[in-house]
Amino acid sequence: MTKQKDTIEAGSTGRKTRERARHRREILTAAERVFAARGFHATTMELIAREAEFSVGTLYNFFANKDALYAELIDTIAEAFLSGMEQRVLPLASPAEALRAMVDMRLDFMEQHRRLFRMVLEQSSGARWHPSGALPQKSKTIFDQYLQRLVKIVDRGIQVGEFDPEPAFYQALAFDGMVNAFTLYWSTHTGEGLSREQARDTIVNRFLKRQLKQKTGA
Repeated sequence: MTKQKDTIEAGSTGRKTRERARHRREILTAAERVFAARGFHATTMELIAREAEFSVGTLYNFFANKDALYAELIDTIAEAFLSGMEQRVLPLASPAEALRAMVDMRLDFMEQHRRLFRMVLEQSSGARWHPSGALPQKSKTIFDQYLQRLVKIVDRGIQVGEFDPEPAFYQALAFDGMVNAFTLYWSTHTGEGLSREQARDTIVNRFLKRQLKQKTGA
């Protein structure tokens, strides 16, 4: 009897845990819509609660305040990005193909979170966006992890002779800067200029062409 009771209680606890996780996801999804539509400063917990169809008190059961909710939203997206990089990019044998997949994934995330991404840009100070000025602390750490993985891709390219033997870290920064510049423009100029595929190939080919020039001295 005791064993059966424990099993029932464990099942109930599991359901409550899953339900709480689902509610948390629903709140974050609603928060992204509100932040993207109204901007950070005009967004309130009341507006998010209304969008999520929860009471304001329920939101405070999950998040201490708007800042905490915003930080978890950005961190959740950053974690999903890093996970996607590990699944879609790092397993590729060719460093050049890995870079193409990296740009594709960056564009995927930008398109999926375009309006929020634009809001984050507005939150950053200065004309040039960088994670250190716009992201919560945990996301800054995730960005560092992303950069480390990008360095490993470039280093593989150096090891197999595809890339010039300059320091991999600086090459990774240069590549990331090219991708950032394009995605910043793309986020506010939808449908203008290059197609997505053209943009991806332009970024990667320009990077690789630079590598070829460095290696041949052209």
